[in-house]
Amino acid sequence: MKDGILMVEKRGESMRRKIVIALIAFFGVTTGYLFWQNNDLTTTHHDIEVDSAALDGFRIVQLSDLHAKVFGGEPKTSGRKSRIA
Repeated sequence: MKDGILMVEKRGESMRRKIVIALIAFFGVTTGYLFWQNNDLTTTHHDIEVDSAALDGFRIVQLSDLHAKVFGGEPKTSGRKSRIA
């Protein structure tokens, strides 16, 4: 009778260990994906034909949703401190 109880206890510990490992793996993968998704830059190019020679070679750039990110080191400042009046 004791052997049967020990087998059930070992099986329960083994199942708990598998669940803990699965949860750690799930949260690790999820955290990695969210970090990558939040810090990824997407570049899209569109060529538009215009009739005006004045706009030949003109570029329009839209940059959005950076959420105060720093790319390429520390942000450059003018050296002066701003004061709100």
